[in-house]
Amino acid sequence: MQSDDVLKDLIKKFMPFAQKHIGFASPPRLFLKKDPENAKNPLGRTAHYEVESKSIHLYISGRHPKDILRSLGHELVHHHQHGEGMFDGTEYLGPGYAQKDSKMRKAEEDANQRGSMCLRDFEDMLKAKNETI
Repeated sequence: MQSDDVLKDLIKKFMPFAQKHIGFASPPRLFLKKDPENAKNPLGRTAHYEVESKSIHLYISGRHPKDILRSLGHELVHHHQHGEGMFDGTEYLGPGYAQKDSKMRKAEEDANQRGSMCLRDFEDMLKAKNETI
């Protein structure tokens, strides 16, 4: 199986698990972005959530599938936060937003914790079933 196929298979398994674990009502749109230039930047983008389009963009070039799933889990928490009304347009989203806006700081802390734990639980569930990729 090619690495893109492995990633897509994992995402297909992860999405319903994450929906139940995180609790979002409906899945977001999902875009896998190949960006070799971004991959060369050690502090390049990994993923982002777009509130307006309810979409997640995952940067996949040069990344381990588990790391991509971790980013997906993080962004799925933001999708859930949006569905719960957390983002109302008043938040600061510019440079340093996680340091300058207390609401966004809390959103990032929540996404880091719940997104990573969702992946941890997903991985442990697969291993308990003796599934290998």
